[in-house]
Amino acid sequence: MTWNINGKHVLVTGGTSGIGRATAAQLASRGARVTITSRTLSTAQNIADELTTATGTQVEPAKLDLASLDAMRTFAWDISAELVASTA
Repeated sequence: MTWNINGKHVLVTGGTSGIGRATAAQLASRGARVTITSRTLSTAQNIADELTTATGTQVEPAKLDLASLDAMRTFAWDISAELVASTA
């Protein structure tokens, strides 16, 4: 059985290293729109650039500090608004 992920938007927390990075790479290579997060935007940007080059699919970086409830709340509102705007 195959799973068509083409065009789906996937958020990968911890996408800058280890299994999260490998997951992000696989999802991007299968056609998903991938956003990876990191506590620092520069780290997310560097890894997103590497994954974009490796997969041929644009990987988007985002700043998210999972240790801060306020940061998570703000991130959730922002990404929700972005998704709604992109489907309108």
